[in-house]
Amino acid sequence: MKEKLEKKLFNKLIEYYGFVVEQYINPINSESTWAALKYTKEGVISVICTLEAEEEAEVKGLIQYLYSKNQPFNINVVVLTGETDGYNLQEHNYNRIEVDKYSNKVLRYPQASEFIANILNENSSRRKINKKTSKITLILMAVNIAVFIATAILSKDIFDINTLVLYAFGAKENYAIAHGEYYRLLTAAFLHGGIMHLALNMYALYILGDLIEEVYGKTKYVAIYIISAVASSYLSYRMSPSLSIGASGAIFGLMGAALIYAFKERNSIGKYFLRNILSVIALNVFIGLTMSNIDNYGHFGGLLGGMLISFLLYPSKYKR
Repeated sequence: MKEKLEKKLFNKLIEYYGFVVEQYINPINSESTWAALKYTKEGVISVICTLEAEEEAEVKGLIQYLYSKNQPFNINVVVLTGETDGYNLQEHNYNRIEVDKYSNKVLRYPQASEFIANILNENSSRRKINKKTSKITLILMAVNIAVFIATAILSKDIFDINTLVLYAFGAKENYAIAHGEYYRLLTAAFLHGGIMHLALNMYALYILGDLIEEVYGKTKYVAIYIISAVASSYLSYRMSPSLSIGASGAIFGLMGAALIYAFKERNSIGKYFLRNILSVIALNVFIGLTMSNIDNYGHFGGLLGGMLISFLLYPSKYKR
Protein backbone atom coordinates (compact mmCIF):
# COMPACT_ATOMS: atom_id res chain seq x y z
CA MET A 1 0.00 0.00 0.00
CA LYS A 2 2.72 2.48 0.98
CA GLU A 3 4.92 1.55 -1.99
CA LYS A 4 2.05 1.94 -4.47
CA LEU A 5 1.08 5.37 -3.12
CA GLU A 6 4.73 6.46 -2.93
CA LYS A 7 5.38 5.46 -6.56
CA LYS A 8 2.30 7.32 -7.83
CA LEU A 9 3.11 10.46 -5.85
CA PHE A 10 6.83 10.54 -6.64
CA ASN A 11 6.25 10.02 -10.37
CA LYS A 12 3.88 12.98 -10.44
CA LEU A 13 6.27 15.16 -8.42
CA ILE A 14 9.03 14.39 -10.90
CA GLU A 15 6.85 14.99 -13.97
CA TYR A 16 4.94 18.07 -12.83
CA TYR A 17 7.22 19.87 -10.36
CA GLY A 18 10.78 18.88 -11.21
CA PHE A 19 11.54 16.86 -8.07
CA VAL A 20 14.29 14.27 -7.92
CA VAL A 21 14.10 11.07 -5.88
CA GLU A 22 17.04 10.16 -3.65
CA GLN A 23 17.74 7.02 -1.69
CA TYR A 24 19.46 7.06 1.71
CA ILE A 25 19.94 4.88 4.75
CA ASN A 26 17.83 5.99 7.69
CA PRO A 27 20.24 6.22 10.66
CA ILE A 28 17.37 5.65 13.10
CA ASN A 29 16.27 2.21 11.86
CA SER A 30 19.08 1.43 9.38
CA GLU A 31 16.57 0.89 6.57
CA SER A 32 16.85 2.08 2.97
CA THR A 33 14.46 5.00 2.39
CA TRP A 34 13.33 7.14 -0.54
CA ALA A 35 12.60 10.85 -0.50
CA ALA A 36 11.46 13.21 -3.24
CA LEU A 37 13.48 16.44 -3.15
CA LYS A 38 13.35 19.73 -5.00
CA TYR A 39 16.31 22.09 -4.75
CA THR A 40 15.33 25.77 -4.85
CA LYS A 41 17.06 29.06 -4.09
CA GLU A 42 15.26 29.12 -0.73
CA GLY A 43 16.29 25.58 0.23
CA VAL A 44 15.20 21.96 -0.19
CA ILE A 45 11.55 20.90 -0.37
CA SER A 46 11.23 17.26 0.71
CA VAL A 47 8.42 14.71 0.54
CA ILE A 48 8.27 11.23 2.06
CA CYS A 49 5.56 8.60 2.48
CA THR A 50 5.27 6.55 5.67
CA LEU A 51 2.98 4.37 7.70
CA GLU A 52 1.72 6.00 10.87
CA ALA A 53 3.55 3.51 13.09
CA GLU A 54 6.87 4.37 11.41
CA GLU A 55 6.31 8.12 11.15
CA GLU A 56 8.52 9.27 14.01
CA ALA A 57 11.55 7.23 12.91
CA GLU A 58 11.09 8.21 9.25
CA VAL A 59 10.90 11.93 10.05
CA LYS A 60 13.94 11.86 12.34
CA GLY A 61 15.95 10.00 9.71
CA LEU A 62 14.93 12.45 6.98
CA ILE A 63 15.89 15.43 9.17
CA GLN A 64 19.37 14.02 9.70
CA TYR A 65 19.71 13.37 5.97
CA LEU A 66 18.61 16.90 5.11
CA TYR A 67 21.05 18.40 7.63
CA SER A 68 23.83 16.88 5.52
CA LYS A 69 22.71 19.10 2.59
CA ASN A 70 23.72 22.27 4.51
CA GLN A 71 20.64 24.08 3.22
CA PRO A 72 17.38 25.23 4.75
CA PHE A 73 14.69 22.58 4.27
CA ASN A 74 10.97 22.04 4.30
CA ILE A 75 9.42 18.66 5.13
CA ASN A 76 6.16 17.20 3.84
CA VAL A 77 5.13 13.83 5.25
CA VAL A 78 2.37 11.76 3.66
CA VAL A 79 1.09 9.51 6.45
CA LEU A 80 -1.04 6.44 5.80
CA THR A 81 -3.39 6.28 8.77
CA GLY A 82 -6.50 4.46 9.91
CA GLU A 83 -7.48 7.21 12.35
CA THR A 84 -10.33 9.24 10.90
CA ASP A 85 -10.16 11.82 13.72
CA GLY A 86 -6.53 12.59 12.96
CA TYR A 87 -3.98 14.76 14.73
CA ASN A 88 -3.86 18.49 15.20
CA LEU A 89 -1.85 19.47 12.15
CA GLN A 90 -0.34 22.40 14.03
CA GLU A 91 1.40 20.11 16.55
CA HIS A 92 4.11 19.12 14.08
CA ASN A 93 7.11 21.08 12.89
CA TYR A 94 6.56 19.64 9.41
CA ASN A 95 3.68 19.49 6.97
CA ARG A 96 1.61 16.37 7.66
CA ILE A 97 -0.72 15.06 4.94
CA GLU A 98 -3.03 12.36 6.32
CA VAL A 99 -4.26 9.68 3.91
CA ASP A 100 -6.75 6.93 4.75
CA LYS A 101 -4.81 3.69 4.33
CA TYR A 102 -7.95 1.82 3.26
CA SER A 103 -9.33 4.16 0.59
CA ASN A 104 -6.28 6.38 -0.20
CA LYS A 105 -8.55 9.38 0.42
CA VAL A 106 -6.79 12.52 1.65
CA LEU A 107 -8.21 13.30 5.09
CA ARG A 108 -6.38 16.44 6.18
CA TYR A 109 -3.48 18.58 5.04
CA PRO A 110 -2.04 22.06 5.73
CA GLN A 111 -2.38 24.79 3.11
CA ALA A 112 1.35 24.64 2.34
CA SER A 113 0.95 21.02 1.15
CA GLU A 114 -2.05 21.61 -1.09
CA PHE A 115 -0.10 20.72 -4.24
CA ILE A 116 0.59 17.25 -2.79
CA ALA A 117 -3.05 16.75 -1.82
CA ASN A 118 -4.07 17.76 -5.35
CA ILE A 119 -1.83 15.07 -6.84
CA LEU A 120 -3.19 12.42 -4.49
CA ASN A 121 -6.77 13.47 -5.27
CA GLU A 122 -6.15 13.96 -8.99
CA ASN A 123 -7.98 10.89 -10.30
CA SER A 124 -11.03 11.29 -8.06
CA SER A 125 -11.23 15.02 -8.92
CA ARG A 126 -11.27 14.25 -12.62
CA ARG A 127 -14.07 11.76 -12.13
CA LYS A 128 -16.07 14.35 -10.26
CA ILE A 129 -15.72 16.96 -13.00
CA ASN A 130 -16.60 14.52 -15.77
CA LYS A 131 -19.49 12.86 -13.93
CA LYS A 132 -22.14 15.12 -15.47
CA THR A 133 -22.43 17.93 -17.97
CA SER A 134 -23.29 21.33 -16.49
CA LYS A 135 -26.76 22.78 -17.08
CA ILE A 136 -25.25 25.94 -18.57
CA THR A 137 -23.37 23.89 -21.16
CA LEU A 138 -26.51 21.92 -22.02
CA ILE A 139 -28.52 25.15 -22.40
CA LEU A 140 -25.89 26.71 -24.68
CA MET A 141 -25.76 23.54 -26.77
CA ALA A 142 -29.55 23.41 -26.94
CA VAL A 143 -29.78 27.00 -28.18
CA ASN A 144 -27.15 26.40 -30.86
CA ILE A 145 -28.83 23.19 -31.99
CA ALA A 146 -32.32 24.75 -32.02
CA VAL A 147 -31.13 27.69 -34.14
CA PHE A 148 -29.37 25.29 -36.51
CA ILE A 149 -32.52 23.18 -36.94
CA ALA A 150 -34.51 26.33 -37.80
CA THR A 151 -31.96 27.48 -40.38
CA ALA A 152 -31.64 23.96 -41.83
CA ILE A 153 -35.41 23.70 -42.29
CA LEU A 154 -35.55 27.07 -44.07
CA SER A 155 -32.51 26.16 -46.19
CA LYS A 156 -33.81 22.61 -46.84
CA ASP A 157 -30.23 21.44 -46.35
CA ILE A 158 -28.27 20.36 -43.26
CA PHE A 159 -24.85 20.45 -44.94
CA ASP A 160 -24.84 23.92 -46.48
CA ILE A 161 -27.05 26.53 -44.83
CA ASN A 162 -28.27 29.24 -47.21
CA THR A 163 -26.38 32.54 -46.84
CA LEU A 164 -29.59 34.58 -47.01
CA VAL A 165 -31.02 32.53 -44.14
CA LEU A 166 -27.88 33.08 -42.07
CA TYR A 167 -28.08 36.81 -42.77
CA ALA A 168 -31.73 36.90 -41.73
CA PHE A 169 -30.91 35.10 -38.47
CA GLY A 170 -28.15 37.58 -37.55
CA ALA A 171 -24.84 36.62 -39.13
CA LYS A 172 -21.92 38.99 -38.75
CA GLU A 173 -22.16 41.24 -41.78
CA ASN A 174 -20.11 44.43 -41.73
CA TYR A 175 -22.46 46.78 -43.58
CA ALA A 176 -25.40 45.86 -41.35
CA ILE A 177 -23.33 46.27 -38.17
CA ALA A 178 -21.95 49.62 -39.37
CA HIS A 179 -25.54 50.80 -39.78
CA GLY A 180 -26.63 49.96 -36.26
CA GLU A 181 -27.41 46.24 -36.20
CA TYR A 182 -25.03 45.62 -33.31
CA TYR A 183 -26.94 42.56 -32.11
CA ARG A 184 -25.19 40.65 -34.90
CA LEU A 185 -21.99 40.71 -32.83
CA LEU A 186 -23.70 38.17 -30.53
CA THR A 187 -26.26 36.38 -32.70
CA ALA A 188 -23.57 35.33 -35.18
CA ALA A 189 -22.11 33.05 -32.48
CA PHE A 190 -25.26 30.90 -32.49
CA LEU A 191 -25.29 30.24 -36.24
CA HIS A 192 -23.53 27.45 -38.14
CA GLY A 193 -22.99 26.79 -41.80
CA GLY A 194 -23.59 23.03 -41.73
CA ILE A 195 -24.02 19.95 -39.55
CA MET A 196 -20.27 19.27 -39.33
CA HIS A 197 -19.56 22.88 -38.35
CA LEU A 198 -22.15 22.58 -35.58
CA ALA A 199 -20.94 19.14 -34.41
CA LEU A 200 -17.31 20.22 -34.06
CA ASN A 201 -18.18 23.34 -32.10
CA MET A 202 -20.67 21.56 -29.83
CA TYR A 203 -18.13 18.84 -29.08
CA ALA A 204 -15.56 21.45 -28.06
CA LEU A 205 -18.17 23.23 -25.91
CA TYR A 206 -19.09 19.92 -24.28
CA ILE A 207 -15.44 19.22 -23.42
CA LEU A 208 -14.62 22.70 -22.06
CA GLY A 209 -17.87 23.73 -20.44
CA ASP A 210 -17.71 21.68 -17.24
CA LEU A 211 -14.19 22.86 -16.41
CA ILE A 212 -15.03 26.54 -16.89
CA GLU A 213 -18.15 26.30 -14.75
CA GLU A 214 -16.25 24.34 -12.08
CA VAL A 215 -13.59 27.06 -11.85
CA TYR A 216 -15.52 30.29 -12.47
CA GLY A 217 -19.10 29.46 -11.49
CA LYS A 218 -22.31 29.60 -13.56
CA THR A 219 -22.71 33.38 -13.87
CA LYS A 220 -19.10 34.04 -14.83
CA TYR A 221 -19.16 31.10 -17.23
CA VAL A 222 -22.05 32.70 -19.10
CA ALA A 223 -20.31 36.10 -19.02
CA ILE A 224 -17.09 34.62 -20.41
CA TYR A 225 -18.98 32.87 -23.21
CA ILE A 226 -21.00 35.92 -24.26
CA ILE A 227 -18.16 38.45 -24.00
CA SER A 228 -15.84 36.12 -25.92
CA ALA A 229 -18.47 35.74 -28.64
CA VAL A 230 -18.89 39.51 -28.95
CA ALA A 231 -15.11 40.11 -28.90
CA SER A 232 -14.73 37.50 -31.63
CA SER A 233 -17.32 39.14 -33.87
CA TYR A 234 -15.97 42.62 -33.18
CA LEU A 235 -12.40 41.83 -34.22
CA SER A 236 -13.73 40.04 -37.28
CA TYR A 237 -15.88 43.10 -38.06
CA ARG A 238 -12.84 45.37 -37.80
CA MET A 239 -10.46 43.15 -39.76
CA SER A 240 -12.44 40.95 -42.16
CA PRO A 241 -15.05 41.98 -44.77
CA SER A 242 -16.55 38.50 -45.03
CA LEU A 243 -19.83 37.31 -43.53
CA SER A 244 -19.00 35.29 -40.44
CA ILE A 245 -20.81 32.81 -38.18
CA GLY A 246 -20.12 30.14 -35.59
CA ALA A 247 -19.54 29.47 -31.89
CA SER A 248 -15.80 28.91 -32.34
CA GLY A 249 -14.93 32.44 -31.21
CA ALA A 250 -16.78 31.87 -27.93
CA ILE A 251 -15.11 28.47 -27.60
CA PHE A 252 -11.69 30.05 -28.11
CA GLY A 253 -12.72 32.37 -25.28
CA LEU A 254 -13.33 29.33 -23.06
CA MET A 255 -9.85 28.10 -24.01
CA GLY A 256 -8.53 31.48 -22.92
CA ALA A 257 -10.35 31.11 -19.59
CA ALA A 258 -8.83 27.66 -19.13
CA LEU A 259 -5.40 29.13 -19.94
CA ILE A 260 -5.79 31.83 -17.26
CA TYR A 261 -6.78 29.16 -14.72
CA ALA A 262 -3.86 26.92 -15.71
CA PHE A 263 -1.39 29.81 -15.45
CA LYS A 264 -2.61 31.15 -12.11
CA GLU A 265 -2.81 27.71 -10.47
CA ARG A 266 0.30 26.19 -12.07
CA ASN A 267 2.00 25.79 -8.68
CA SER A 268 -0.89 23.83 -7.19
CA ILE A 269 -2.30 21.82 -10.11
CA GLY A 270 0.96 21.33 -11.98
CA LYS A 271 2.45 22.86 -15.12
CA TYR A 272 1.37 19.85 -17.22
CA PHE A 273 -2.16 21.29 -17.43
CA LEU A 274 -0.77 24.63 -18.61
CA ARG A 275 1.29 22.87 -21.27
CA ASN A 276 -1.74 20.88 -22.41
CA ILE A 277 -3.94 23.97 -22.78
CA LEU A 278 -1.22 25.82 -24.69
CA SER A 279 -0.79 22.86 -27.04
CA VAL A 280 -4.56 22.66 -27.69
CA ILE A 281 -4.72 26.38 -28.47
CA ALA A 282 -1.64 26.17 -30.70
CA LEU A 283 -3.12 23.20 -32.59
CA ASN A 284 -6.42 25.00 -33.19
CA VAL A 285 -4.63 28.16 -34.34
CA PHE A 286 -2.52 26.07 -36.73
CA ILE A 287 -5.62 24.37 -38.15
CA GLY A 288 -7.29 27.75 -38.63
CA LEU A 289 -4.29 29.17 -40.45
CA THR A 290 -3.91 26.20 -42.79
CA MET A 291 -7.56 25.74 -43.79
CA SER A 292 -9.71 27.94 -46.02
CA ASN A 293 -12.96 29.64 -45.00
CA ILE A 294 -11.85 29.97 -41.37
CA ASP A 295 -12.37 33.31 -39.62
CA ASN A 296 -9.04 33.51 -37.81
CA TYR A 297 -9.68 37.08 -36.69
CA GLY A 298 -12.78 35.79 -34.96
CA HIS A 299 -10.77 33.08 -33.25
CA PHE A 300 -8.10 35.51 -32.04
CA GLY A 301 -10.74 37.99 -30.90
CA GLY A 302 -12.53 35.30 -28.89
CA LEU A 303 -9.28 34.06 -27.35
CA LEU A 304 -8.15 37.53 -26.30
CA GLY A 305 -11.61 38.47 -25.06
CA GLY A 306 -11.88 35.28 -23.04
CA MET A 307 -8.45 35.73 -21.48
CA LEU A 308 -9.13 39.35 -20.53
CA ILE A 309 -12.56 38.82 -18.99
CA SER A 310 -11.39 35.64 -17.23
CA PHE A 311 -8.47 37.50 -15.71
CA LEU A 312 -10.80 40.25 -14.46
CA LEU A 313 -13.41 37.80 -13.14
CA TYR A 314 -10.98 35.29 -11.67
CA PRO A 315 -12.63 33.83 -8.54
CA SER A 316 -11.23 35.03 -5.22
CA LYS A 317 -11.29 31.51 -3.76
CA TYR A 318 -8.30 30.64 -5.99
CA LYS A 319 -6.27 33.81 -5.39
CA ARG A 320 -3.17 33.44 -3.25
